[in-house]
Amino acid sequence: MAKRPSRKPTKQTVSANAATNALALGQLHTQVAKLQSDRHWLLKQIRRKRTELDNFMTQMRTIVTEMMGRGSGFMEQVQTLDEEIHQLFDEILTKRKLGKQSRGKIEDLYLSLQFQDVISDRPLPGEEDEDDEEDPDFADFFEEMKRKAQGDRGPHPSSPETAESAPNQRDIRQTFLRLAAIYHPDRASDQDTQAQNTEIMKEINRAYKDGDFARLLELEQQTLNETVETLENSDDLEKVCAKLKRENQKLRDQYEGIKQELRHLRNDTHEGEMVKTYRQAQKVGLDMFAQMEQEAQMEVENMTKIRDFVQDFRDQKMTIKDFLRGPKPQRVMVVNRPNGEQVVIRLDHLDLDDFF
Repeated sequence: MAKRPSRKPTKQTVSANAATNALALGQLHTQVAKLQSDRHWLLKQIRRKRTELDNFMTQMRTIVTEMMGRGSGFMEQVQTLDEEIHQLFDEILTKRKLGKQSRGKIEDLYLSLQFQDVISDRPLPGEEDEDDEEDPDFADFFEEMKRKAQGDRGPHPSSPETAESAPNQRDIRQTFLRLAAIYHPDRASDQDTQAQNTEIMKEINRAYKDGDFARLLELEQQTLNETVETLENSDDLEKVCAKLKRENQKLRDQYEGIKQELRHLRNDTHEGEMVKTYRQAQKVGLDMFAQMEQEAQMEVENMTKIRDFVQDFRDQKMTIKDFLRGPKPQRVMVVNRPNGEQVVIRLDHLDLDDFF
């Protein structure tokens, strides 16, 4: 009778299997290390780009706050003068007896002031303007800047692909719960650990409240490093690899989202244009706010002159012929001195025919 082969593994087989398992574990550990390195890079880039975004927002709020502080008084004067000019034209066109030709010329003058943005846009008295959308004026812009100065960034565009794959509330909450299970102070075995966990939980809660997925993963990284070093099971390591791949992709999406928000603020918003102008002015040593005050003061003076001129016509202190010639404009010329200082020179003796 033939001898049946033994099913007991030989030393060579055991050694070969052990070598294969060791090789597989080594490859998995290498893969985990690579994914952890990618995560470290992504977290670093997110911190850098978030700091850049926060610095931009801080500078924008500083500029807007300064602008509002210096310009709010001028803005109120401009709005008051604008309303007075409209009321004066309304009285002239509704209460004063005018010939058809004279009325048409006065209406043209009124509309010309609007077209040149000297005063805000309004329909002629008696005309309906329900179908026309009113363009946002400087007051609307000023209100928007006030909201920005208070720290509200507002929505920013994002692609459907980024929105779909970016960290959602479920990702953030699951990471938060994992961290809370590890670092909750009640789980500490001594007072020192409890105090340390309390501080870590404050950071965890802050990141969770802000929806900062990257910061939560950053807080989790140290625990993950310690766990991976003790893993010797390929299934467990494969699960860690899958988790790292999935979360690294979320981090990439978060990084792209921050870059997109910063790009949008810089290139497509009023505040981005203001920051750019402010930085350019600083490079050449100019005071942007002083220049803004000069321009605002000149606008107030110009509108006051127009208001007084229209008021004199309403009070019949001039003829229609004189009124249609328009007021003498207040022209200015800005001269740059060799030391960089700007001087505004008023030119009051110019041709009047091209004012309106």
